[in-house]
This record gives sequence, C-alpha cells and structure tokens, in this order.
Amino acid sequence: IKMRQQTQSLNLHTRGNVGPGRICSRKGARLGRSAVVARASTAPATVQIQKETSPGENVYVVGNIWGKWDPKKGQKLKWSDGHIWRKTLDVPIGQEVEFKVVQVNDDGEANWESGDNRTFKALGPDYSLDVICAWDETGSTIVKASKLGAEAGSTPVHSMDRGKEAAAPAAEKEMATAGSVKARGATAGPSNLGWVGGRTEFTQSRKDRTEDGRSRSSEGLQGVEKELVDGDAKSPAWLTKMGLMKGLVVDRAPKLRPQIEELVACYVYSTWINNGAIQCVEGGSHNRPNKHAELAKEMVRSLEWVISEASAGASKTSPSVNGNGGAGVLGEEGRVLAARRLHTRLPSFSGEFRQSTPLTKIRDIAHSNYMPSNLKNEIKHTIQNKLHRCAGPEDLVATEEMLERITRVPGEYDSKFISDFQEFTQELREFFNATGLVDLLEATNPSIDDDHRAINTQLRAAMNKVDSSGADASVEALMNALSLATQARGFYMRGLSSGLRNDINDDALAMRQRWRLAEIRLEDYAFVVLSRIAGKLEEAGGANKLASANDPGAWKTVVGALTQGLRHLGFSHFAPKELMILENELEVWLGGAQGMSNKMERPEVTALRAKSSVERCVRLASQFSDLVMGLYEGPAMRLGRALDVPHHMAQVFGESEVRASVAFQVSKLASLLSKGLRQLAKQEAWDALVTGEAVGRLVRVDALSPEAMDAACKGHDDDVVLLVRRAEGDEEVGPLGDRLAGVILLQELPHLSHLGVRARQEKVPFATCDDEDYAAANIQPLEGKPVKLQVAQGAVMLTPAATGKSAAAAAATASKGATTGKPAAGPGVSTKVKKMEVVPLAKATTETCGAKAAKCGELERIASSTKGVFTTPPGVALPFGCMDCALAEAGVDKEFQACLQELEKTDLPIAELNSTCERMASIIKKASIPESIVTQVAKSIAQGGSNGGPLLLAGRSR
Repeated sequence: IKMRQQTQSLNLHTRGNVGPGRICSRKGARLGRSAVVARASTAPATVQIQKETSPGENVYVVGNIWGKWDPKKGQKLKWSDGHIWRKTLDVPIGQEVEFKVVQVNDDGEANWESGDNRTFKALGPDYSLDVICAWDETGSTIVKASKLGAEAGSTPVHSMDRGKEAAAPAAEKEMATAGSVKARGATAGPSNLGWVGGRTEFTQSRKDRTEDGRSRSSEGLQGVEKELVDGDAKSPAWLTKMGLMKGLVVDRAPKLRPQIEELVACYVYSTWINNGAIQCVEGGSHNRPNKHAELAKEMVRSLEWVISEASAGASKTSPSVNGNGGAGVLGEEGRVLAARRLHTRLPSFSGEFRQSTPLTKIRDIAHSNYMPSNLKNEIKHTIQNKLHRCAGPEDLVATEEMLERITRVPGEYDSKFISDFQEFTQELREFFNATGLVDLLEATNPSIDDDHRAINTQLRAAMNKVDSSGADASVEALMNALSLATQARGFYMRGLSSGLRNDINDDALAMRQRWRLAEIRLEDYAFVVLSRIAGKLEEAGGANKLASANDPGAWKTVVGALTQGLRHLGFSHFAPKELMILENELEVWLGGAQGMSNKMERPEVTALRAKSSVERCVRLASQFSDLVMGLYEGPAMRLGRALDVPHHMAQVFGESEVRASVAFQVSKLASLLSKGLRQLAKQEAWDALVTGEAVGRLVRVDALSPEAMDAACKGHDDDVVLLVRRAEGDEEVGPLGDRLAGVILLQELPHLSHLGVRARQEKVPFATCDDEDYAAANIQPLEGKPVKLQVAQGAVMLTPAATGKSAAAAAATASKGATTGKPAAGPGVSTKVKKMEVVPLAKATTETCGAKAAKCGELERIASSTKGVFTTPPGVALPFGCMDCALAEAGVDKEFQACLQELEKTDLPIAELNSTCERMASIIKKASIPESIVTQVAKSIAQGGSNGGPLLLAGRSR
C-alpha cells in the first residue's frame, strides 16, 4: 500500500487484505477448515441512537436492506443503560444503505422520525462502522470507520457527516503511527485502538451506568478461559477487571511467573477492554486511579520476570496447537511474545499516579469559572467525578472528545481553559500509556547515559525530517531513521537484558516499564519505516529494477532494510541466534550484491547463494506468523463467543497481530529481494508459498471463490489444481472444499497476506508464477489435463500426471513412501548389502544409503546439469549393511545383537544401562573397515583436492 502524506486525513479508498467473513454452509467443505467465504462481501455496522421509550416500546432501523421499509420486518435494536439502543448488523460493501429509525409500541404502531432518509456506504471489508444517530436529526448522522482487530498505534477512527461515504481505508498500521509520533499525540490508548464503545454521553448531573448489555456464557470453556469469562461477569468496572487479570497473571502463577495460557487470554481480554468491545461500567464502589496503578505495578513485575528469565533460554521451536485449538507452544518464544504484548495494555504506575489523589488537574478545571456553566457541569460529572470514582478507558475517550469539541472553533473558549485542559489530556494519556514515541523517549531521559541520549536526539531529528517531507521523504532519510531507531532500541534492550531484581523499588520498576514500552514503540516505528521503504522500492521498479540495475546501491538499500528488520525480530526474542546468522550472511551477500553488476564475471552464482539466505528469511517470517496465529486465533474465537464480542473482531484478532508485526515487513522485503535475485540468476518465475505435493486436473479460473471452484469441478470427478488469474489477497481456501488439491496463482502474493496465511494453515500446496511468457509456454498447455504440482522451497515443478482418480490415489501412495513390488522406504526400512562396498553419491538411494545421502546425490546430479552455474564437492556413501559386515568379520556380530536387545529394554536401571552402553562401545571398537574400502574412499574424493590445497572431508554416520 503506497504511503500518503502522513498528516492528511486517512480518507483512503484502496482495498485491504484482511476482512471479516461469513459462515459458509456449502456442502463438501473440507472438515477442519475454517468455514468462511472466499471474499468478504459485507462489513459490520453498529447502529446506535439514544431514545427514551416507555415500557413495551422498542426501536427499529428500517430501510432498503432492513425490512424493505416495512417496520414489522426491520431490525430491532437492543436497549442498554442510558436509553442507548444499538445493534451490530452486516451491510453489503459498496451498496448505498438508506434507512430511518422507527419507534414501535406494543400494539405495532410505528412512529417514524422526521426528516430525510439517512444514508451511508461501506467501501471495504477492513473496517467496521459506527453509525451514530440522534432522533429526528437525520441530517447529522455520524459514521465512523474503525480498523478491525486494530493494534496499538493503528488507524484512529474517521468521522464523517451524513451524505459522505464511510471510507474503508486499507492503510496499514503505519499510517497513524508515524503521524502520531510527529504530533506527539496518543498512539496506544483506547481512542486509537479503534474504539468501538460508542460516543460519550455528556451529562449535567451524575448518571451511573451499571449494565454493559452483554451476555456471557462459559459453556464449553476450560481452565483459564473459563475463569476469565466467569470472573468478568462479577467484574463490572475496569478496576475489578484488572483485579481479575492480576489474579491470573500474579496471584495464582507459580512463583509469580504466569504461564502462556494466562498471558494470551489476558492480552486478548485487555485489548477488547481498551477498545470498548468489552465495556466497563460502575461497580458501586469508589476507587481513585491509584488503585489501578498498584495493580499494574504488580503485573508488570511478573511480566518482566517472565521476559527476562524465559528469553534467556528461548528455543527455536515452532508453535504447535493443542487438541482444543489453543496455544500449546513449545519453547518460551510464545510466552515472551505474549508477555511483551500485555505490557502495552496496562496503565502507568509512575509516582504521580500512585499517590493517594492522582490526576487532580481536572478537579481544578471543573471548579474554575472560565467556562460556561453547562460545559462546566459536563466536565465535572462526565470526566472529573467519573475518573476519580471509577476510572476506565472510556474516560480517555471522553476527554479526547471534549478536547476536540472545545478547540473546534478558535476563540470560542477562554485560552487558559483550553491550555489547562490540554495539559490534563496529556497527563491522562500518560496514565493510560497512550503518549507518542517522542514523549516516551523523553520520559526515559533521566535514566539513560550520554551515548544513548545522543542516539535518541539524532532519532528525533531524523523522524522530524521524515515527517516534514511527508510522502516525498527520500529512501536515504527513511534508512537513516530506521538505522537510528534500531540503535536506540538496541540500547534499551541491552539495559533490559540485565534482568529484574526481586527487591527493585517502585520508582525503578516504573522506569523499567517506560523502557519496555519505549522498545516496543520503537519496534512499531520500525514497522512504519520498513513499510515506507518497501513502498518506495516498489514504486521505483521493484524486483525488475534490482535485477537490471548496474547501481549496487539499489541492492544495498533493500538488503540493509531487510537486515534491520531481522534485527528487530531478534530484539523481540524470536529465534535470535538464527536471525543473527542470517543477518551476517546477508551482510556477506551485500558485498556480493555490489558485485552483481556487469563487472562481475558470473553474477548468477552470487545470486543463487544470496537467494538461499533470503528464502530462509521468508521461512522465518512465516514461522513467526504461525507462532502468532497459534497463540491468539483459537483463544480469541472462544473468548469472543463467550464474552459476546462482535464476531469479526475475534475472527481477525490473530491475523491483525501478524500484519502489525515487523515480520510482515520482513516477508515483503525478502520476497522482493528473492524475486530480484531469481531474475538475476535466470531462474523460472516460481515462488513457493505453501510446500507440498498435489495431483489433480488443472483448471483455469478468474478468481479464487466458491463459485469458481464449483464451476471447475463440473463434469468430472477428479480433484482440482486451480490456475487462478488474479487474487485480492483476502480470499479463503477453506470453504473451497475437499476437492481442492493445489493452487497456482498467476501473480505475486505476499507470503503473509491473509490468503497466504490461510493457505498455509490449511496445508494446500500453493505456488505463484508472475511471468506471463513462461506461463503461456509451460503452464497453460496443461490446462484441462491431470497434473502433478510439487512445491518445495526454491523449486516448483508442474508435470503431466495419470488420469482420473488414479492420479490422486497414486500421489497419496507416493506420499506415504510406497513403491511397487517392495516395502515402502521409511524409518527402519532399508536394503542391506552382504559385502562392504563404496557407493558414489550419484547412485545413492534412500533404501540403500539413507535419505540424506540420497538427497546429496540428487543435488550432485542437478549440479552436473547446470553447466557450471554451481558445483558440489565429490562424495561417496557406505551403504546399509557395511557395519554388519565389519562386525561379522570381527566375530562379534552375535554379541552386538544381544547387547542391542538389552539396550532396547524400556525398564533398564540407570546403572545397568550405563554398563551396557560401555559394553556396546567396546564391541564396536573391535570392528574395523578393511584397508581396501579406505583406499576406495580416498581415491573417490581425492579429486576434490586436485588444486593442491588442503582437502576438507565431511563425514556423517547413521
């Protein structure tokens, strides 16, 4: 998505990649796949109106799509405290919606509001709409668009008057984040999390709201999720909800260190609290915000223990999902990730907020005389008294709305009043940890050294330069800002790596919270800049420009941006060792990239080597995506249903986390670089999205949809490999049914797009080919015929296959390792020689020499066919049975077998096990390899040292 001027209104009309779906009941859907239509055709709209009614009266919305203007068939809204009537409804994307609000009594008599029809339109699936009405004021309908599953720092709500189309911007998270940094405004608070809790009702007197209007059911839930849902029913206020989370994260946690289930559930829960999907109401008690700060302090302490201790031993294992669909993640990476994310949902507990009476500025404002009495009463009862009695995220929303109201018309209100209210708003943002990155960096100044402070100063200057240039910011300026953000985050990460003392005092812990939030916000800023760099590179010609450029600087920019992205992923405790290795490899290829000009004798060799490293970057980004989806997707769906959260918010929760991560930008940059290297190496224009093998009839369709799949399946019983002309990126593969064997898309597709993520979850082999000439010559001639699609990292093959159902059966048999006339080759199944011999790698097979030897032989055969593009060292294998021959020759074969049977016993005591192992070692040492075999090995590989240099020998035993 191309970036626009960061300070402009976000009134964009481009299509996004993430959208809600609708439940699909089409027969034949593959069991276990998510039943969602291929493309979202609707968007959720919440209609809200305040209308006081008598018992027996109800409020409906009636219009062209709601009842066809018949009140009896309209949509009944649901009453909530304060005479607020609301309901969330699906509206067709792109269709003009006309409606009115109707009051219907218990006799069925309809009272229509006066005025013209209300109208609005949803232009895309990425945003939900809030349609806010006032009775009889049909000309002032307010429509607000909020990012579905919005992340901290995401697009703020966009308001419009009646008659203006409800924009559904497809801007990524960066559109708002960078702008907020420039304005030093809120970036992570409720008002910028895509607030869905409705507009504030400003009152002239106290009006407690005690009902949230939600239904809850913990039926079918277990463990932490059940406790959370049951506890929420008894926790109306923000303070009691925070107390519920503290009980899970601190009080019941082993040694005050919460496990991953508690962290994930609390992050999902607190996100919905902060954006108003789960509303906070009065609980009947009186508690000032210092109580909330104390709870946050205890939770932050436990989170920091988890991060510092778990990250020290984080493994590289990929996530796995348990039988219930929850996050059963192996290793500690998921636990650290969940702990870091929960940090962003907690308020500040700095000293000024822990004192007995915090946030007193609003009290002074409410008791001053420089504003009209009606406004004074609204501030006193809606903000001041409410905040000091029962604080919640809705108070920041109310404050932001009041600030916008009193500054809308210059000179309307006293300047000191406005100045004081702006000061209070900033203080409240600090309490909710909703300030901008610049303010947060400045807040850490008292605790950082001179070198760190100098980097922060340079970063602020670089950010200002980028912001002032808007969409015209140069790649050089963006790279400078990215580099400084990486250095600044590195300083914070080194300071945080020292761990947390058990006796740390409250002020030091509060500063550590600022440091943690600073490094997280710097990661968010890196996301912004990486996205803009990727956009600039695409605008300049993308991979085609890279492959044809004689300027090594073009390669240097994309490789440099990618390595910066990898470093940020490592800072987040995701596979840090592997990322460090990859970063070093890319730095080496950076020198190679500079040599990829015409001055290099064989640039395709360097391109192939670099491409191998880049493809590992893509795989790591995909692994991060799998980790995040494994963490959040299942819990969000279950908790969303149980807590009566709108379905679309729960549905896209995990994916929104993926698309808001640096890994998303790493995937885009790595894919761009991989394509450029592929062109430079003169490779075929394939890109592997989901590895695997598929057999079926190749059928061309225009789009990836259930309708296209139905048409592709008509007239035959074969499975289908779809050849898709175009895709938006927000389609699903699950609803296409169990006859879908594989997909070939004739265009580029980001690996972490919605479609890419879902295809990988469904394990449908998926490849793209964006070369029209290649497709016309090699793919299209196979249309309508049975084909075999083999997708592997770095290689895709499409070949003719057997006909009919026999093709699929053959593929299934092959995938299990079966061969005609002999047992399947697999673990424990091999062919042993009766006499010791040496086998050249080119003749090694899985059955005779093992899978690794066979693959090395295959690589050797491929190398020989490239005419020198790349080479492999010579190699040989000693086949299965050689060890048996050596043992027999030494006369210890029977002793070996007896000892082996002893070792295979499962109940062998430790002492006896150690003794048997020592005996086995002594038996093996009696066997030896004949001199003739050693000579054959030496002769076979000696050619590798023919240049007179030292001969390096790599050996592997099985």
